[in-house]
Amino acid sequence: MGVLRQAICAALVLASTACTRGTLYHRYRSPGAGGWLCTDTMVFGVTPPDNDRSIYYTSADDNRRAGDTLAYNIVTLHPTIELRITNDYPFRSITLVVERRVTPRGGNAPPTVDRDTVVCTLADSRGRFSGTGISCHDYSFDMRPVTMATRDSLTVAVSHNMRRERLTGIAAVGIKIANNK
Repeated sequence: MGVLRQAICAALVLASTACTRGTLYHRYRSPGAGGWLCTDTMVFGVTPPDNDRSIYYTSADDNRRAGDTLAYNIVTLHPTIELRITNDYPFRSITLVVERRVTPRGGNAPPTVDRDTVVCTLADSRGRFSGTGISCHDYSFDMRPVTMATRDSLTVAVSHNMRRERLTGIAAVGIKIANNK
């Protein structure tokens, strides 16, 4: 029955990943039916497209003509870690290691790497999950804002730092990035 629940949660993940206003990126990764191993890292790559029209441009960029030199604006993005867990998850919290790597366009400068440990509380002292949902609970945890040029790429890598090597009950891990808060 646990596999069926995970399949249903995975289907809900796919159905609910549509972008909303202000959302630049919103993706989930599933650890699979066997659970999330401590050696498995979920990697999310946010790379702006090479074409002239990009969601990363500000309205000042709309007046550009073909062949113009691009002026890169500095933006502050607000990422969140998204978790979907089932009732099979055995703990009240999860500790995640999050690495954010900003790579400048063109590769002329070294990437900036920021590594952080995030403790996510999922249930109260009696074991009741506090996320939204019934058999699949949704959570969103803020990360520190990321400041980067509009055409840089961002890679976010997430792994767990729990004592148990294989975590069960994790239906999906996601990243959501908004350009406003």
